Amino acid sequence: MQPHSATRRDPGAVPGQLVELLTSLEQALIAETDALRARDVDALWRAVESKRRTLGLLARMRPTGSDDGSRNAAVAELLGRCRALNDVAGSAIAVLRQDVNHALGLLGIESEAPGYGSPGRPLRKGRALAVC
Repeated sequence: MQPHSATRRDPGAVPGQLVELLTSLEQALIAETDALRARDVDALWRAVESKRRTLGLLARMRPTGSDDGSRNAAVAELLGRCRALNDVAGSAIAVLRQDVNHALGLLGIESEAPGYGSPGRPLRKGRALAVC
């Protein structure tokens, strides 16, 4: 999945760019979830790279000072959808991680990290499985 063309612009240069970047993030999260369901590693890496690139641009955005109520509603709606998609991807990762932990246990190998809890905090100290 290619990132939305708006991600190539200067962060903060266009007032409506926040909505465009959040739409790109939503598309990357959908691609990530689809790749996890299909267990397609190449598609997962592409989705994660798109997500990282978009999050980097979002992090560098500067406030424009405009207060557009309709834009704020669109941003809130997009953020809600992105959070729900991220939760779905996190749940898929948790299920896959349980499968891996079970397989490792059958081989007599203890897992280093059990995964993440609901808000993205590690359940116990260990190596991170998820990217971003």
